[in-house]
Amino acid sequence: MKKKGKHFRSNKKHLKFEKKVFRCFKRENGSLNYKQISAILDLYEHYDVERIKHALENICSKGQIIELSPGKYKLNIREEVWNGNVVASKYGRLGFKDEESGEFFSIKSRDYGQLIDGDRINCKIYKDGRKRKRFARPIELIERTRNIFVGRIQKTGEGDFAFVLPTDKRIHVDFYVKSLPNDIEDGCIVKVGLEEWRSGEKSPRAKILEVIGTAGSIDVEMRSILIEKGFDLIFSDKALACMDSIHFDIQKDEEINRRDFRNISTFTIDPVDAKDFDDALSLHRLKNGLWEVGIHIADVTYYLEEGSFLDKEAFKRATSVYLADRVLPMLPEKMSNHWCSLVPNETRRCFSAVFEIDDDGVVQNEWYGRTLIYSDRRFDYLEAMSIIEAGEGDFVDELKVLLKLSKKLRKKRLKDGAIAFESNEVRFEFNENGRPNKINIKERVDTHKLIEEFMLLANRMVASFLRKKDVHDHNVYRVHDLPDEEKVFELIRFARKFDINLSYQSPRQFTLELNKMMKIIEEGGASRMLQQMAIKTMAKAVYTSKNIGHYGLGFDNYTHFTSPIRRYADVIVHRKLQSILDKEARFNKFDLEARCEHISKQEKKAMEAERASTKYMKVLFMEDKVGEVYEGVISSMMDWGFFVEIPETTCEGAIRISDLNENFYFDPASQAFLASYGNTSYQLGDKIKVEVKAVNVDQRTIDFKLL
Repeated sequence: MKKKGKHFRSNKKHLKFEKKVFRCFKRENGSLNYKQISAILDLYEHYDVERIKHALENICSKGQIIELSPGKYKLNIREEVWNGNVVASKYGRLGFKDEESGEFFSIKSRDYGQLIDGDRINCKIYKDGRKRKRFARPIELIERTRNIFVGRIQKTGEGDFAFVLPTDKRIHVDFYVKSLPNDIEDGCIVKVGLEEWRSGEKSPRAKILEVIGTAGSIDVEMRSILIEKGFDLIFSDKALACMDSIHFDIQKDEEINRRDFRNISTFTIDPVDAKDFDDALSLHRLKNGLWEVGIHIADVTYYLEEGSFLDKEAFKRATSVYLADRVLPMLPEKMSNHWCSLVPNETRRCFSAVFEIDDDGVVQNEWYGRTLIYSDRRFDYLEAMSIIEAGEGDFVDELKVLLKLSKKLRKKRLKDGAIAFESNEVRFEFNENGRPNKINIKERVDTHKLIEEFMLLANRMVASFLRKKDVHDHNVYRVHDLPDEEKVFELIRFARKFDINLSYQSPRQFTLELNKMMKIIEEGGASRMLQQMAIKTMAKAVYTSKNIGHYGLGFDNYTHFTSPIRRYADVIVHRKLQSILDKEARFNKFDLEARCEHISKQEKKAMEAERASTKYMKVLFMEDKVGEVYEGVISSMMDWGFFVEIPETTCEGAIRISDLNENFYFDPASQAFLASYGNTSYQLGDKIKVEVKAVNVDQRTIDFKLL
């Protein structure tokens, strides 16, 4: 199995290289041979030249390019029509992203037509002779991927019509609405559905679907974010009615059919503000000298009947959404916070992964199945850590053993090629009015890593077990592709500014070098901007039925098993695992890849909603800070200026280069602004002092002034 996985990953690498070569033809729009491509890609080694020749032969065999003469190729005329998605900037400017190559092109405003962010289109690429730049010209709208929008009512003062101004600044048009409700007020926030966009009309026609509330209210802003991303705020009556037929009490025959862990030390470790507890750990020393570690996960599928209205609604949501001040759960609160939550001093149904582990952290035996547990204690991360450090307190011996084993697991994982990224998460403190009055950076202690390692272990082992048991491989995997090589080389160049020499001979070798860099950053020897840039080189992890392994974690097989309360992917995995254990073929394998794609899309929308809520709260927090001075770090570069992050709060503000007294120009190669005269420069990672110049809550912007 392992060799097969590595062979597949090798093929994936060749396909990525072919796309890179094919991109050369799209960029140059002329005939090319292998020497010219070698120069464009800056690859001259014999090995690389052979790869280019091989890639050209493969691309030609697919009909994407044609051979004009021996060794000389040109883009096939049929490939002149490109397809992909409309992508809007946060200022509403439209561009086109090619589906195959990922290349981005601007669209001139005269060609916007009736396009909206997210639309799937066909277009042609052309060169602007004056600017020597290539643009996309849309020729066909394939699919409107978005029809629901949120905006602010702007009455015209005459008639019963108005315009709705989108809250999402990427939507560059206003919506025309007729037949307004009598009691609707000017400026309130509404949800609208796009009905039609008539030829020649500047604004599309829309219908008001819901009045959300008064603009400026925190509750309205948070609900608007969720609605904008397509999430339902309440469960349907049909879905809630499904719970009436569920038996919560544990019956005698059920006790016989479930493995009983109620007499073994068991506890949960979660964030201090957690509302649902979907995983617990148990520890028991066996007579054979091994440690029996139980990773107990809430048995959501016991309550969630497949195909029911509640199941369909949970799948539609696909994930819980964690905003800055609230959670929109995937399952009703009665299930997520009560029936399925592994609260202390209560018996709960679980689906468990139980491992016999030696003192070196090596798994010797595995067992999976439905269980009953009794959680003896609920810890938060800092509380559990303080008991370990003090050497006394509830379950101190068990906590120490689990921490020791988790460190062994982590050490082996990093040695095998996992990347040790450490992210900074923020937590807001709110006043009695719900406004943020403090921003804390969440402290990651060893007990975070303890839980993380055992959850990773369960997810990895379940994935391997399913793959081994199912010859047809109808499974859900969490995969992470190889990093983009172009972005990798950008990172390598940028790291040299901090005297860190990275190289990229292979993906495996690169992870080891990244971990060395992370260690330097952790010890304060380099800017955290390096870590952010390293993260941007990575592909996005997704759900799929086609396993290619997880590059970031260094696993050949990986899935999600440990959080079915908040992730529907885990629900599917639980059902698959139970069908394997029961040796029954009742698992629904149809449309599995389509379901994975839906879950991945919903996960992306949830992350966007989370970021939008966090950004709103940060701007709200900074609203009364105008005139205050902070030490900041340049966090990102634009051609018009740069963003500065305040490390203690992670709030970001913009500085426009036009506001500076000197003349500067942007150098893309060094990602820096350089003075036209003298040696002054501003580049990523520079520490500077700034003053808060202006804060606009409606626009979600913070402006800084350089001191």
